[in-house]
Amino acid sequence: MPGRTLISPSTTTRSPAFNPCSMSQDSPRRAPALMPRDSILFPSPTVNTVWMFWFCAGLVGYGLLVWLPSIFRTVYHMSVRDSLIYSSLGNILALITAICSALVIDRVGRKPIFFAGFFCCGLPLMVVWWLGKGASAVSVMILVAISIGSISIVQLGLWTYTPEIYPTRMRSLGTGLASAWARLASIIGPNVFGLVIASVGMNGVYVAFALVGIAAAILVAILAIETKKRQLEEISH
Repeated sequence: MPGRTLISPSTTTRSPAFNPCSMSQDSPRRAPALMPRDSILFPSPTVNTVWMFWFCAGLVGYGLLVWLPSIFRTVYHMSVRDSLIYSSLGNILALITAICSALVIDRVGRKPIFFAGFFCCGLPLMVVWWLGKGASAVSVMILVAISIGSISIVQLGLWTYTPEIYPTRMRSLGTGLASAWARLASIIGPNVFGLVIASVGMNGVYVAFALVGIAAAILVAILAIETKKRQLEEISH
């Protein structure tokens, strides 16, 4: 017929019909990605470093929060009401520093925030130790509150930093394991506080926790990796 092209039946190819029974059960299937066991049993140096940050922050933070009312009550012979009021300044500063750190952590970076938090936690405690028995209740309240507010920056910032260094396949589990070190520190910290008071006195407690904060700041400066403006695939291994 004019205007039409005739196609010979011999030149046409017919696609084979799909037969579900032709699919072999032995055909390879892509297995879901599993988390390697050695990544949990033998974590990388970066993961070990983050675990140390969690432990140091929890050790100092929970130790100060638990014992501070008792210090005002027993050392300065305050009433229960005044002891709680003096201790509440640390919680107020913790709230303020948490808001400030959340606003600047993406601009400044994680590493400077953590270094400042640990160092500014240890330095006021060293001042309290240097003042010794001459430290007044007001000076202790202010200096220890600065330490609590500073360490809260690290405690909250680690919730942002920790998931960034873990690969996607184990991000939730890795963050949970890391935060478990803070829970362990919350158990050990108050007990260490009491043991140090019983053995070397109150000044020994201040210098001990100050050294933990300063040592953690040095670890941040040496071992921590910066994750600001970096893709997760580039950071995690």
